[in-house]
Amino acid sequence: GVQILVTSRQRLDLRSEQVYVVPALNIAPNATFNEAEASAAVRLFVQSVQRVQADFQLTVANLGAVLRICWVVQGIPLGLELAAAHANELPLSALAEAIAQSTEFLTVNWRDLPERQRSLRAVFAWSWQLLTPVEQRALRQMSIFRGGFDRAAAEMVSSAVPLVLTSLVHKSLLHWRETISGEVCYVMHELLRQFASEKLIEQAEEFQATSNRHCAYYLNFVAAHEKRLARNESWQAISEIQENIDNVRLAWDWAVAHTQCDLIAQSVYTLSLFFGFIGLLQEGEGLFRLASERLSAVETDYQPDTTLSSSTQPLLCRLSAIRSAFLFRLGQYDAAIDVANQAISVGVRFNDAPSLAFGYLTLGTTLAQRAHFAEARDKLSRALQITTSTTAEQASNEMLAEIEWNVHIWLRLIAKKLGNLDEAQTHNQKALALCQRQGRRRGEAVCVLYLAGIAAEMGDLSKAHEGYERALKLALTLGYRWCEGVAKLELGQVVHLQGNSSQAADLIEQALATFRDMGDRWQVTRALASLIHLHCSTNQPERCASYVLASQEIAQNVDAPEIQSFFNLALARYAILTHQYDEAFKLCQQLLAIEHVDNQKHLARMFLTLGDLFNHQNHIEAANNAYLEAKALYPGQAADESTFVALKNTSGDYVTSFH
Repeated sequence: GVQILVTSRQRLDLRSEQVYVVPALNIAPNATFNEAEASAAVRLFVQSVQRVQADFQLTVANLGAVLRICWVVQGIPLGLELAAAHANELPLSALAEAIAQSTEFLTVNWRDLPERQRSLRAVFAWSWQLLTPVEQRALRQMSIFRGGFDRAAAEMVSSAVPLVLTSLVHKSLLHWRETISGEVCYVMHELLRQFASEKLIEQAEEFQATSNRHCAYYLNFVAAHEKRLARNESWQAISEIQENIDNVRLAWDWAVAHTQCDLIAQSVYTLSLFFGFIGLLQEGEGLFRLASERLSAVETDYQPDTTLSSSTQPLLCRLSAIRSAFLFRLGQYDAAIDVANQAISVGVRFNDAPSLAFGYLTLGTTLAQRAHFAEARDKLSRALQITTSTTAEQASNEMLAEIEWNVHIWLRLIAKKLGNLDEAQTHNQKALALCQRQGRRRGEAVCVLYLAGIAAEMGDLSKAHEGYERALKLALTLGYRWCEGVAKLELGQVVHLQGNSSQAADLIEQALATFRDMGDRWQVTRALASLIHLHCSTNQPERCASYVLASQEIAQNVDAPEIQSFFNLALARYAILTHQYDEAFKLCQQLLAIEHVDNQKHLARMFLTLGDLFNHQNHIEAANNAYLEAKALYPGQAADESTFVALKNTSGDYVTSFH
């Protein structure tokens, strides 16, 4: 019989046809040179460029630009050929940028091609005119999506019924894939999306209405994840938001630009949990800062196209309270205090309990970081009073519930710093009981982490090791990056004290990479200090050098006594190891100026370091006196020799990542 091979952008809808989908050529934007050489997309692009530049070859120097071009056209063979045709007109990096800016650039005058195939725009225009009016409307409205979208989103935002979605899939204008949750996710090629988006923007009222529906759908979607994210389904909730994050970002930006206060208010806390959980601190702070600035500007200069309501000031208060926490975690303490005070001022005026409590929490934590423990305890106690004196309606507020256990964690930290280990353990147990009763797995992981820290403080390394491993397992299960990093850092220190310096270095290096990725300068400094102490104790000055330099760059930009003390202690130990005794003595003297009398452990570490310095100089009596000073200062139970080894080989207390 006769067999016919037909290529077409849409199905023939014949019972006897056998369909073979021809996918775009795969390409990874971060492919290695060897991977790129083996990629079909790159090979086609290189072969096509050689038609206009016979000596063209893929090199390490042009690899990045070639990969970007292949990625921008998303592996479409015609797109690769059209892009290659311009390779002798522009540098490849400029060519990639031009294509990313507009599909208009992908045009040629090849006489042996039909006019409708001489540019991607012409290809899209030809396909567009073959669509029904209903399909055209659905396609242009679906161009509002970024990345993938599911059937429910398509129906709510674009009014695309299943039959239309199926038709567009059959015409190769939509593709679908299965998500990790087993749902169908539709995807439109980015260059086609840009073409359809232009069609949508031409219809001003339709564009406005579609954008509003998109904004409402995704911010409601975020808000619906609040309880799951705060409690026992954190990882699942994070994954679902992450799958839709490009649409969520677009929806947030639209809501802020058009001051859709109700949508912002109902989604802001969940978004803060999301960004804090996965460690996108810079992005979170930026989003909430821009939202605050926009709403503040509108408050003082009302504009007709905005949707202001009486809730604007309380919303500004909520944004400020949440933003202050991000500033704190980024080590910007002065800014955190200023913004927290703004939130408290407005919160008092409008009786907004969650924002008021959050402001006091941030203020208390920042003061604690600066070793102003009496003031910190006062602010934290105010936050705790608010969370436990709420109305029945407020009692179910996730933000207040999160604040309550966080306050106990910070009161634990202050008690521990002042040597009151029994009080610290009491606060830790209260926080753990709250988290377990309410199903807050993230909080449970933090509490387990800190209970292990108290065990380490008491010299029970075996119990501490077990606790940190449990906390790490919980953190990995939840996808809680901050807790994962701290658990690895603390476990590394315990493993070091147990005699395995190689494993310890691996764990602390992993923690350092996590904190650098998150932008958490406090924890980065602690990890660097730990690595310096570790390699000093194993007599490896060459491994310390790069960590010393990195510590200098970070510690000088964070205004917190403990960071300065970690920094100076690490430098002093490095100076002793490299026989720079005068420098080591000078650094120890500086520690006396940095430390506070109520932070005895750090003074104890300083005297231990001073004792080691005198030992190296054979000043035995002075060394013994320094060790006795350290023993007198060390808080808690009577210390034995192993406790002092632990004291001088660790980098100090860590702080919680609240919200």
